[in-house]
Amino acid sequence: MINDKEIVLLKKYVDDGIELLIPISGKEQANKLDEMLSKVDEQEQFKYKCEALSSCISALAKLKI
Repeated sequence: MINDKEIVLLKKYVDDGIELLIPISGKEQANKLDEMLSKVDEQEQFKYKCEALSSCISALAKLKI
């Protein structure tokens, strides 16, 4: 089981990742995420943020740099 300190750190890492990666994916994606987050509770917000972060990381991984 994850303890409270680990949950706080995980939420911080997800929030930091969102701040860094969502702008890269475009304004439309950022607006869509903001709209979804405004409609749900904190637990659902975390789920949506994780999904958005995962999607951004997947998209970046597909880039040929």
